[in-house]
Order: sequence, then structure tokens, then C-alpha cells
Amino acid sequence: MISLKGWSYAVPVPVETPDECKWYHTMDLPQFGTQFGDWDLRGRWADYTGGVDVRGKSVLDVGTANGWVTFEAERHGAGEVLALDAADPTRFQRVPHRNCPPDERPEYFAEPFERWKRGFWLAHKLYDSKAKAVYGDVYELAEHVTGADVVIVGQILVHLRDALGALLQCARVAGETLVIVEGSFEADRPLAVFVGGGAGTENQYSWFHFSSGLYRDYLSILGFRVTSVSRHTYHCLSARCETEVWTTVATRFAPTPAD
Repeated sequence: MISLKGWSYAVPVPVETPDECKWYHTMDLPQFGTQFGDWDLRGRWADYTGGVDVRGKSVLDVGTANGWVTFEAERHGAGEVLALDAADPTRFQRVPHRNCPPDERPEYFAEPFERWKRGFWLAHKLYDSKAKAVYGDVYELAEHVTGADVVIVGQILVHLRDALGALLQCARVAGETLVIVEGSFEADRPLAVFVGGGAGTENQYSWFHFSSGLYRDYLSILGFRVTSVSRHTYHCLSARCETEVWTTVATRFAPTPAD
């Protein structure tokens, strides 16, 4: 059972129509039909999560945005689901390109951030979801959340300056299984590649992609064994193309019996 310490569950936001929202995930909403977002993951639950069975499990969805992972986890039989997202737009970590001053970040993200949240709560209402949500700092996650069997980290690591610190927090919360969905690449060596681009790029919110070897070695340090790695392409509206995303599934080592 998932428990909170020091954080409070979010109060649902009253939302009436999709026009009040911004869509990160493409969602098929009762009454309103399809709402097109940056990523279309519909019908791809098993691909996206590496086939992890969540039936009867407690699931933490890290970086929920509009909640596609949350609501699909419920639909696939999760016993309970907690959705986590940033507490406010100042938490977003922009690559410090000289032509976009850092102090513009909160103002830039405030409006779309609130509209993403409204999208979550509209879908929550229309799906009659029982999931709970919390808004907080991912770098403090393990201090406040316990009891998640499965933690799903869906395409947020690339947006974090200290992705390994965030992954450490997620690993501490995951009782059984950690699912990481992110851009990656094959390399036995533990490598990180900076993907923030050069001067003038519009890619201001992407930091690093990690190699398969880095996930293997780092997760082993954190007490997890990588059990599967798969890659699939999904339609990304903002990139205007099919984009490859990797899913790394890791399971916690069984405790060593006492002598």
C-alpha cells in the first residue's frame, strides 16, 4: 500500500471541457472523443512498460503529465495507482542556452503546466479513476512516498539535469520492479550523451541519454537487475515523426538470507 509522509494528496481541479487543457498524451475521452497530444501511446501498454504485470500491484507513475500511464495501469488491473508530477513550473530544468535567460523559465511553463494538470483531472473524472495524485520534488521522492510495488518512470529523465539522482529516488521507492522508458542507445560501457544541442537549438528541455550499459551498472548499484530491454517507435506529434523509445525493466534483488 502506497503511503505519504509530509506530502498531501492533490485536490482534484474542476475541469469541464478539453479546451481548458493541454495534451501531452493523445487521449480518447468519453463524451469528447480523441484529444491529440505530443505522444500517441494508445494500445501500446505492453510495449511501453515492457510487459510488466501490474495486476493487484501498487503503482507509482513518475512524471504523469496527462496521466496516460496512470489510467492504463488502472485499466490493466493495478490495485492502486499514485500519479506524481512537479509541484510547480519552477521545477523544470532548462538547458541554459544564452539566448533564453533562465529567469524566463517559470513564466514560459506556468500556463502549459497548469493546462497539463487540468487535462489529468478531466481524464480522471471522465474515466471515473480512483487514482490519487501528488505534486512534489522528484529529488525528495523517497523521503515522502513508500509502498509502491512498481515504479514507472515514463520519459522524464531526459528533462532532468540530475537524472541519476532522480533515478536513485525512484529506485528507493520501488519495492519490486522499476520500469524506465526513455531514449537510449546500445553500448556496453556506462555512457551518457548530452542531447541539449548547440547554440540556437529549440531543444532546451533535453539533457542526457544513457547507454544500456549505464542502466545495467547503475541499477545494479541500486539493488536491481535488468531483466529486459526493448525498443519501440511511437508517433511524436511535436517531433513530427515516429520516434524510438527504449523500455528497461529491472527487478529488485532478492534479499540475501541471513547466515
